[in-house]
Amino acid sequence: MTAPYPHGVSRPAPIARLVTLTVCVLAIGASVAWLYYSMRAVMDVGGTCAEGGPYVIETHCPEGSVLFTTVSVPLWFAGVFIGMFAGATLRAPTPILPAWFLLFGALGWNFLDYAFAGDGPVEAGWLICGIAFELMALPALGIWIMARTARGKITDGPSSGLQWTLFYVAAIAIGLWLGHISYFAWTS
Repeated sequence: MTAPYPHGVSRPAPIARLVTLTVCVLAIGASVAWLYYSMRAVMDVGGTCAEGGPYVIETHCPEGSVLFTTVSVPLWFAGVFIGMFAGATLRAPTPILPAWFLLFGALGWNFLDYAFAGDGPVEAGWLICGIAFELMALPALGIWIMARTARGKITDGPSSGLQWTLFYVAAIAIGLWLGHISYFAWTS
């Protein structure tokens, strides 16, 4: 039995903390998928759109893009920060680095994809944003890899860095899939 927290509050069971971390990582994956597809929908109409308000709207936002953007950003932050605390209680790596890499890598890919789309010249604005986002994503991946392989921790013991890395990859992949399925179910 673990020692009680101050004032007699006991620590949640390890399984509850693992479930919390899993839900957080799934939420990170789903939120990135929602933001990715919402961003593509907005980029399809020129990169800017609006909904509501007293002004005449030139370009309306694609269906679902406002909802998914409004939900995905806070969900991503909640998944990261709650996941950080849940992971710390399990001595798991923080999910902020893979979440950071996933978010900026995916959004950077959108910019790069649209920069080179079409038969015309490269769109410089999308290209600059894509490069900037990928440059923001790469340090998180580098730090994650260095932290996982430092001093042989990638293969140590039953709670190894390799096991946590596989856990994060699998949970994020499932979250991305759930985000993909739910986005298209909602918007079609």
